[in-house]
Amino acid sequence: MVEWHRLLWFPQAIPRQRFITWLAFRNKLSTGSRMRQWGMTQACPLCGEPNETRDHLYNTLIQYGTCSARALSPLDSMLSKLAFQATIYWIWKERNGRCHDQPRRTPMHLAHVIHKEISNKLLSLGDDAAEVNERLLRWNEVATLH
Repeated sequence: MVEWHRLLWFPQAIPRQRFITWLAFRNKLSTGSRMRQWGMTQACPLCGEPNETRDHLYNTLIQYGTCSARALSPLDSMLSKLAFQATIYWIWKERNGRCHDQPRRTPMHLAHVIHKEISNKLLSLGDDAAEVNERLLRWNEVATLH
């Protein structure tokens, strides 16, 4: 197995986010560098960098993700992995939105979207109200938006 498999394959993952993260890890997203192979040129719609690559978009995040989920409690590990996948997904979604003339979202707005989406996911896990409360409390502790 590859080093990053645990960041992808866990039961609580959100499927669409897992898929985009899997594509990012495999360097299969349609970034500017991949599109150049097809004869198209496009700069990064997020920052204008002429050589848009997967590493340009995600390198620091991927390096962080592959070592950050170790030695955490099971709950913190799950929260970390959910946040990691959601961040990759929403950066990609924002990037594509800008390519297709969608309204721009601020980084703070994206952070709120990610926070809400993970909160909703945690609400959907299990029927035990005490467990759901514990998950949500911990998520709100670790994901406090400043």
